Amino acid sequence: MEEERLQLAMERISSDPALTGDLTDQEAILLLRWAEGEVVALVNATAELPEEIVWEQLAPKLCALRKKMRQLARVSAAQPDPLVALQSILGDSDKYALCVVNKKTK
Repeated sequence: MEEERLQLAMERISSDPALTGDLTDQEAILLLRWAEGEVVALVNATAELPEEIVWEQLAPKLCALRKKMRQLARVSAAQPDPLVALQSILGDSDKYALCVVNKKTK
């Protein structure tokens, strides 16, 4: 059941191009990788909840995450180097930068 929740929650984030529309592919990948980690944490927090109330709890948090993603995309896209700005905003830039670099070199 938790795997289904995770998949549905991830789809709500990854299937909306408007969340990363202001960003290049590299920047969008970085933001999506960060958001995936946030989604995992949100879904894990619902592990003990009865199925009938899971989405009541999860939906507003996913909505807030989507709003935050749009804000992060807008703020970083307005900077001279959006990728560096996004890495700085998200923190732990080395971890996320590796995802972007590995994706770019393939």
